Amino acid sequence: MDFFQNNKFFRFGLPLVLLSVAGSFGIRELAQLRIEVREEKSRQMSMQEIENLTKMKRKPFSIDDEFKRLNEKIDINSYENKRIPRPGESTKDL
Repeated sequence: MDFFQNNKFFRFGLPLVLLSVAGSFGIRELAQLRIEVREEKSRQMSMQEIENLTKMKRKPFSIDDEFKRLNEKIDINSYENKRIPRPGESTKDL
């Protein structure tokens, strides 16, 4: 028994190796569990959510209609240039 207590490998090395191996197995199991839980959550969808997704219809998108809608909101003929302060410049100087 005295041999095991005085030998540095059995005193320091063996516990380090065992802890490292056990830790890697433990982390692997926890990571696998985390992945399984995440996949299960993504698979679960209520019937109402499925019905809402199937009923949802998009209106047709036209870039011309979008351009006209934005042009009605913004008047590009009457605008005012506003100068912003440069870094280190105060707003009172403007």
